[in-house]
Amino acid sequence: MTNSGKGVHFSYQRYLANQYREKLGLDRIALQLIFKDKSEQRGK
Repeated sequence: MTNSGKGVHFSYQRYLANQYREKLGLDRIALQLIFKDKSEQRGK
């Protein structure tokens, strides 16, 4: 969850994906990170 999913810079997305791969041993796994806006959850 983020304040604005559109505001997450591509380099930070790449950094997070690389960290998940490194720490979890997911070298050959394609990752897709989905950033959701907090405002979308408030209405539910």
